[in-house]
Amino acid sequence: MPAQTVSSQKILGAVLYLSILFVLTGCGFSKKDTIQHDPRLKKEYTIGISQRWGTTVFPRTIVQGARDSAMDWEKKTGVKIRIIVTDCGNDDPSRQISDMERLASRKVDGLLLFPGDSEVVSEPLIRIYNKNDIPVVITDIGVERGDYLSIIITNNRKGGEMAAEEMARQIPAGGKVVVFNNGPGNNNARARADGFTEKAKELGFHVLPERIVRIDAEEGRKLMEEVLIGEPDIAGVFTLTIEPAIGAVGSLKAARNKTCKIVAFDINAVGLKLIKDGSLAACVLQDPYFIGVEGMNQLMYHFTGNTGRINKLIDSPTTVCTRANTARYETNPQVRL
Repeated sequence: MPAQTVSSQKILGAVLYLSILFVLTGCGFSKKDTIQHDPRLKKEYTIGISQRWGTTVFPRTIVQGARDSAMDWEKKTGVKIRIIVTDCGNDDPSRQISDMERLASRKVDGLLLFPGDSEVVSEPLIRIYNKNDIPVVITDIGVERGDYLSIIITNNRKGGEMAAEEMARQIPAGGKVVVFNNGPGNNNARARADGFTEKAKELGFHVLPERIVRIDAEEGRKLMEEVLIGEPDIAGVFTLTIEPAIGAVGSLKAARNKTCKIVAFDINAVGLKLIKDGSLAACVLQDPYFIGVEGMNQLMYHFTGNTGRINKLIDSPTTVCTRANTARYETNPQVRL
């Protein structure tokens, strides 16, 4: 074979190799980002997001994370992702059943479910979504029954323990403390309250029977007033969400009470401001933005056939915001919304 022909073939082979290598590396995507596409991938996916307390910052941040993740997936895959969000409100968790039914009637391809009540949502989860093989990812709280691809959830018991430990740094042992529980029907609320109660007793606090409150600042203010009347020497309050804590702070200020300390779960812009001025002792933070991002990721791994990347249980980390470290949380998604 002539030498010139051999050289031409070598050059052609090298060019072909480099071209293939360029395609396989995803034109700039890392190996981790490269997605192996299922040939059955549709041109458009409709994702439902079913929530309770949807006007509060935590579920709103989940939605933002899911939207941002969807935009990334659209760039990676070229598909269109349409998101439909429902909110059953604050008062009646059974309304989430009709929300889940309505989303199914709109032919959603998958569901991100933030349960308002762990038992209530189990029935439509099984009856509609499991029966019709519609994939579901649980974005925190948890369900009593039914199947799902993945659950992204905070270690709420640990979070409650962290709240008690922070309270112990700010008030002396032996003091009276109480939990303001906004979700007695939720697995996460129960774990959060139990974690706090058990750790608070271990640390020497006198734990009063928990009080039920709606996720609302005004309701937190009213309940704090009642507690101050019945237990004027109350030393600490742990609220399972930030909104009642904001109202409770208002009651303490009105009563000129500077001894009772409030520790909340979650944060928003007002909560961060109250921590800065010393009105709120601390907040234990989850990461709802991460929950939203990872929830959408898990659904898209399913649709793209990357089942090896699906994890049944994903832990969402917790941190504690105090007056000493507020600078770290200035850009937190929950504070920016």
